[in-house]
Amino acid sequence: MHGGKQTLVCSRTVHSSTVTQHLKKGIKNIHPSILVYFLATITPMFIGSWTLLGIFGLLIGWIGLLELNPFIGLPWISNLLYFISLFSKNLKLDFRIGITITAICFGLFAIGIREVPENEGGGTTSVYVGIGFVIWMSSFIYLLTDQIKERKNKNVG
Repeated sequence: MHGGKQTLVCSRTVHSSTVTQHLKKGIKNIHPSILVYFLATITPMFIGSWTLLGIFGLLIGWIGLLELNPFIGLPWISNLLYFISLFSKNLKLDFRIGITITAICFGLFAIGIREVPENEGGGTTSVYVGIGFVIWMSSFIYLLTDQIKERKNKNVG
């Protein structure tokens, strides 16, 4: 110590194999349905006079809550339910399965969306669901299928 200052030097060598192992563990912990979900965000969720990608549908979905429009609000809530079911491992499996089923039911309300906001002035454009909707719902079904398999394996073992 000189002049009351201390310097702490910490040195640790991290080998690339260790980093690779940690990355593989992180990737293994990601449920494959999340990859399907993110694929849905970059594909056309709604098609009409212009194409609305899933990410933009996700961003404007909260408007349905403000307007109390179940066809827009419930599908948006289904995203929250999906992530709760996906990441809440501390909840009982049967409860998580119930959340996922509810998310699927809420998500199906998107089929009833016939127009989406076009601008801040209240204009709307006519739409119908696109391939992004099918991919999005597939991510929910994928999660549900794995949860049911997990439940079956717990009952067997």
